[in-house]
Amino acid sequence: MARLNYNQFGATFGGPVILPKIYNGRNKTFFFINFEGNRTRSGGTGFGFVPTNEVKNGDFSAAGNPVIYDPSTFNATSRTRQPFPGNKIPSARINSLAPKVLSYYPSPNFSGQVGRNYAATIPGVDDSNNGNGRVDHRFSDKDSIFRPLLDSRPQPSTADHAELRRNHRCHPGTECRP
Repeated sequence: MARLNYNQFGATFGGPVILPKIYNGRNKTFFFINFEGNRTRSGGTGFGFVPTNEVKNGDFSAAGNPVIYDPSTFNATSRTRQPFPGNKIPSARINSLAPKVLSYYPSPNFSGQVGRNYAATIPGVDDSNNGNGRVDHRFSDKDSIFRPLLDSRPQPSTADHAELRRNHRCHPGTECRP
């Protein structure tokens, strides 16, 4: 089970506005600011479908796989094609680039649900920073004004998808864990 970490922190500061030798706002002008940060780390299980080793080798004969048609058997008159015998693509007909591309897919590691044969822990990252401020000025006991200052900045997700790359080859230039 994925662990949940929730960290909330912040600080506040306030008082009279005093600028030595320029302005003394004691009992007249006040400020207040605060900062709040949230850091949430969670995780869950994500499911997907990846090609099986048989499919990677051109064998689509297993139940539930689509019928694979031979493009070289296209009949322009009837606009039909013939399926590959046994629903298996001959190895001589598989492009040499295909195994290289398919090597980037992980191997199935999950069974028991139709259309899902791969499970991975998906990290969740949710960071936010919020700041507030306020300036108040009193002209008299009956007259005052204030100006609020707000700043809220949610951070975009920086999820590390290394878990999805674990135990299979990674794209060049990316970090993989063994």
